[in-house]
Amino acid sequence: MTCNVRDFEVSADKKIYVINQFANNSVDTSFRSIGSGYSVRNYASSTVGLTLIRDQPIFIDANYTVDAAYNSEKLVAISAGIDGALWAV
Repeated sequence: MTCNVRDFEVSADKKIYVINQFANNSVDTSFRSIGSGYSVRNYASSTVGLTLIRDQPIFIDANYTVDAAYNSEKLVAISAGIDGALWAV
């Protein structure tokens, strides 16, 4: 699973969100089991960053913007704290 991984996050319920640097511009439509209770979902290489906030993913797209729920801000990097704080550059 570690080949060609640009970034990843693991949720408390054992879901692994992966940005694959060589994936095409489509994304997996569902999680697939990889054993030991973990499941993985790959996202396209056009996704440049991600973090989990309360186990929900936030993505930075190829235009370096996040979802409208976060005011479509332009970001280079993003991280979330365990307390729900969101940090971005």
